[in-house]
Amino acid sequence: MTTWEQIVKANAAISTTAIKGKDYAEVNQRVKAFRMVYPTGLIKTEMLSNDNGVCVFKAIAGYYEDGRFLELATGTAFESQSASYINKTSYIENCETSAVGRALGFCGFGIDTSICSAEELTNALAQQEQPKEIPTEIFGCPIEDDTPEPPIPQDNAEDAAYRILALRAYPVKFLDESCRRKFKTDFRHTPVSKLRTVLTEEMLNAKIEKEAKK
Repeated sequence: MTTWEQIVKANAAISTTAIKGKDYAEVNQRVKAFRMVYPTGLIKTEMLSNDNGVCVFKAIAGYYEDGRFLELATGTAFESQSASYINKTSYIENCETSAVGRALGFCGFGIDTSICSAEELTNALAQQEQPKEIPTEIFGCPIEDDTPEPPIPQDNAEDAAYRILALRAYPVKFLDESCRRKFKTDFRHTPVSKLRTVLTEEMLNAKIEKEAKK
């Protein structure tokens, strides 16, 4: 019969990963601890659903005794393919791993800090950092953007002349992209004082590239 002391001893062999100031056990470390206590134990996984890039997994951890399977704990996990960069290609694998980690956590392995595994927390943090898509319509009706447009600079004669020269020298698309990259505004809404720094940098970069090709 398994004792708590055996689980504590197995947990002592677990290596942890520091995240946000706390130590979390990775799933592979929980599996290792589980095998130390239950060398012939069994971890079963089942995909409960996988629709439209969203999957749900269930994991069961247990062991055999006298020919009977004795269930210790279960764990479930949910993952979306669009939730993070990692999930784009591996959301099914990540979901299965998270479910296994939770099942083993409920068995008592690697839970000194949290039931959540290091992988599960890292993925959750990555999802929080993902830029949220802003809906463009509701029930097929477009949503009007009521964000106020920045004021158009009032150019004096010298600034107006400079702006005209810039338009003659560069395509509008290039000017818009350069201004947005540096100031988050398009060419039309960027003051000439700022526009001068953008074009100076672009000309300098072009000169460096030209010299490098010689």
